[in-house]
Amino acid sequence: MLKIQCLNIKANKRSYYINIDEWERDLDNAFKDAIFEASVEVKGGIYKPNQLSKIVDKVKIIDIANRLISLTYNCSREGLRDVLDDEFYKLPGGEDWNFK
Repeated sequence: MLKIQCLNIKANKRSYYINIDEWERDLDNAFKDAIFEASVEVKGGIYKPNQLSKIVDKVKIIDIANRLISLTYNCSREGLRDVLDDEFYKLPGGEDWNFK
């Protein structure tokens, strides 16, 4: 998210290359890529990508991604790390993320 925030803001520091409402296609492609890569790793690669995509809740994952991306528009660079730490803690398995 920090890298997205840095790369997405234009030199004028007031506008973005990708506006907050323009991420859907990119997230859909990223989801497909992630499923393809994860199919090799999940349970030793027993699932083909199309099988794994039926198991994973795409809508929920895209929703989480949109929520995290929106933080890059609404948080300062300095505050984003702390906010992300809190958001990751809220995700399933996130209790292992936060070491506070």
